[in-house]
Amino acid sequence: MKEQPRKLARVLYLTDLHPSDKFGSLEEQIFVIARMFKENGGLFVPVFGAPLGKLTTQQYSDAGLRVNWLNLHELSLQTLRRLLMLIRKHKVEVVHWNFYSPINPYVWLLSLLAPGLCHYLTDHTSRVLPLAPPPRGIKKMLKRILFKRYRKVLCISDFVMRCLVLQDIWSNVSRCTYFINTDRFRPIEDVRVATRTRLGVTDEFAVLFVANIMRWKGADVAVRALAELPNSVVLWVVGDGEELTSVRQLSGALKLDGRVRFLGNQRSVEPFMQAADCFVCPSLWG
Repeated sequence: MKEQPRKLARVLYLTDLHPSDKFGSLEEQIFVIARMFKENGGLFVPVFGAPLGKLTTQQYSDAGLRVNWLNLHELSLQTLRRLLMLIRKHKVEVVHWNFYSPINPYVWLLSLLAPGLCHYLTDHTSRVLPLAPPPRGIKKMLKRILFKRYRKVLCISDFVMRCLVLQDIWSNVSRCTYFINTDRFRPIEDVRVATRTRLGVTDEFAVLFVANIMRWKGADVAVRALAELPNSVVLWVVGDGEELTSVRQLSGALKLDGRVRFLGNQRSVEPFMQAADCFVCPSLWG
């Protein structure tokens, strides 16, 4: 007899992404997975960490998909009540956590109030070298006990997986790398010309940097490198973050104001990808 495909679970996907101002590869992946679950008889409800915005709400509504948001960084009775309502309303079987600490009060409260739930965790946390030493003694023993609550821990890279294995407190680690829809960035000449014209670029060589502008993403490296290049090279910086002010100041100090364009967060980065001549990623993590 032909083996029947396993039924897809009903999943509540809790992620601290803020989708109102961008639709990057992670946001697209979540949307695609939700759609594929629906098409194959399952349920995958994304719950973002901030208000959704009109475009995100419309996108999910047009696809007939459910979506919500909760601020899970602060413990409150009202938020716990809303979380439980979502779980019961959608008959959720699996809660998947991403961009949240594994030591999370909501996990332990749900373990008491909804003990039948399975919990999954994606570890998307960036590590700064040198790595902190692994826990020892009582701390290690307690973490081993607590983290058994997660049925599976998914790591976004070999590096993250090695870090968790070295800690010797996880028994259920595997790798699950992200996909990128390269179709979104295929060259379109009309878009290239229109975007370059809008940004005042004709024959210049345009370099593109796209990231959450934090120290380890290397925006300052891109700006310093630009200072070593001919005046015909310009840099477009797409994104926002804690280091934006200092990167702007660096650009001014190097007298690059006319060659660096800070474009802020963009919901769709495709036009900039299609218009640039080169993409740079000087991040510590690649």
